[in-house]
Amino acid sequence: MSVYLTRLKDLLGPPPIHPWAGLIPQVLLWSFRRYCIEKLMDPSGGSLSEQMWDDHFELVHLYAPRGLETVTATWFTPQNLEQLHSTLEQYNQFCIAFLSDIDRSVAEEDATQQGVIIDFLDVEIRQLFAEWLVAERRDFFIFPVDEEHDDVFSDIQFMGLIQSLLRYTRQRHEEQAPMIQAAIAEPVVLAVAQPVAAPTPAPAPAPPAPTAAEAMQKRRTTYRNHGRRANRGSTRSTRARANTRKLPLKTN
Repeated sequence: MSVYLTRLKDLLGPPPIHPWAGLIPQVLLWSFRRYCIEKLMDPSGGSLSEQMWDDHFELVHLYAPRGLETVTATWFTPQNLEQLHSTLEQYNQFCIAFLSDIDRSVAEEDATQQGVIIDFLDVEIRQLFAEWLVAERRDFFIFPVDEEHDDVFSDIQFMGLIQSLLRYTRQRHEEQAPMIQAAIAEPVVLAVAQPVAAPTPAPAPAPPAPTAAEAMQKRRTTYRNHGRRANRGSTRSTRARANTRKLPLKTN
C-alpha cells in the first residue's frame, strides 16, 4: 500500500452515507488522474505542478470525461460539499503534493518512485473506490475500471446514475431530496427533449486512453531528450546570475 493510497483513504473517510459524498470525490480524482496523464504526455515536458487549475470547477470542467464535464459543476454546491468527509482544500493539498512528487521523480530519474506513482494512478485509485462504495452505495460507483472507459461517461451511464439518484430520494424522503432533484432535473429534461434521430452507423471505437505507465514512459523520453540539457542550461544561467550578484559594483 502506497503512502498516496493511505492518504486518499483518510480523505475519503468511512463509506459514504449520502450520494454526493461518494460521487464528488470520484469526479475530483477522475479529473485529477486525467490531468496527470495529459500533462505527462505533453511533449513540451513542462512541470505538472506549474500548470495547475485555478479551482476545482476548472479542474472538473477541463479534465472530467465527456458527459460529466458540465453537469457535475451543479453538484459542487455548499450543501453537497458538506456531505464530504474532507474539504476541497484538503483534496487540493493532496493533489499539489502528488504533482510535486511526480516532477521530482522525473527530474531525479527515480524509477522506484515513478513505479509507486504509476501503480497509484493505474491500480490503487480504482481498487479503493470499488472497495469504498459498498452495499447500497454501489449504484454510485462511476470511476472507470479501465482506460477503455476513461474518456467518456456515456448517456446510458448517466441515465442509470439519474435513476439511482431518483431511487435514493424516493427511499429516503429526506430534506435534501429537493436539492438532489434540482441537480439532476436539467440533464433529465435535456435527455427527454432530444429529438429521435434516424439510426446512424456506429463510429469506430476510439483507442483506449493511455495508462499512467505509458504516460510516464513518454515523460521519461521527453526528459531525456530535452529536459536534462535544458535543466543544465538553466542551472548554469542561475549560477551565472548568482555569481554576478556577488561581484562588487564598479565605481567611477
